[in-house]
Amino acid sequence: MATAMAEVISNKRTARNWWHYWLTVQLPGEVRDRLLLPAQAGCVASFLAREGMEDTLIRWMQRICSTQHQWMVTLDPVISEPEGRLCWQVRDPVHFQLLQQQLSSLNTYLQGSDCPAIQLGQPVQWRVAESVEPQRGGSIQFMLQGMVLFRRACYAEEGKQITFFGLRP
Repeated sequence: MATAMAEVISNKRTARNWWHYWLTVQLPGEVRDRLLLPAQAGCVASFLAREGMEDTLIRWMQRICSTQHQWMVTLDPVISEPEGRLCWQVRDPVHFQLLQQQLSSLNTYLQGSDCPAIQLGQPVQWRVAESVEPQRGGSIQFMLQGMVLFRRACYAEEGKQITFFGLRP
């Protein structure tokens, strides 16, 4: 039953020519390698939209991101319960929450174009792959300098980086 429902939803998305977009944290390479996270970790927001809407959405997101200053992110290692999996948790998520508040303004355009509302991610905790052994280490700090927007045909293929949004120094 659930599989049939997922297929119906997928067919509707494909028929409407929706693309899946998601905005992620730009992790510095050395931090990403140390955290054992994929390049697309740290989803701040995701949404479905038609390709023809892309330029407008990018302009609006650029405007939002260009008003944000870079900030220091501190990640603490935690073991999630009950799975016992290693996660990296943002110590102070207030900057992410403010950014998400501003990104929710895209809903007017999305929903006015018959697309679903933006989904705000949980950038406050990132799970490490199951194959990685949980190890406690120290906290990690880095300066968040930007966000990356990815896109793929509605859940059908690997994501492709569309653009980078730099934050103000």
